[in-house]
Amino acid sequence: MAEMKQMRTDAKSEEKWGEKQIRKEGYAAVKRRAEYELGKLQQRVDALLRDKDSLEKKFAAEGVPCDFELLTEVRHATARIGASVMLLVLEEHTRRENKLAADKEKLKETGSDKQVHEVVARYRKWGNDHLLSVFKFAFKIYQFAGGFDQASKRLFEELGRRLHVLASED
Repeated sequence: MAEMKQMRTDAKSEEKWGEKQIRKEGYAAVKRRAEYELGKLQQRVDALLRDKDSLEKKFAAEGVPCDFELLTEVRHATARIGASVMLLVLEEHTRRENKLAADKEKLKETGSDKQVHEVVARYRKWGNDHLLSVFKFAFKIYQFAGGFDQASKRLFEELGRRLHVLASED
């Protein structure tokens, strides 16, 4: 029971997963850490769910109350982590889009078409790599959490839309 409560506390930790921490570390570092933690968490939750019946009987025999709803709370808390990472990468992508537009205008006036194409290629590579990576990560969380809340769903759809736009530009 204590292990389940600790998992819930860890998943909801603002110090560990809050927006301030993600901005401080950067989404890529937080995503790597979250993927590692999510893997460990999935194993622990799956093991507890596998043994749920025997654990309930064991706790009932000892007169210890057991609430497996904590595992549901843990799963839902992971969706918030995914939403924070998705929001951060979308903000960074928007910032890069704006910078690309400004850079393209400057290069059209002063540079060659080759330079414009190089800048656009770097932007697309960043977008493809990072947006796709976060999209895959968010899908793992979606599977683990059993779905998204409305805000996370909108962020996930926006990630998909931007990936689609990038793919259609190639």
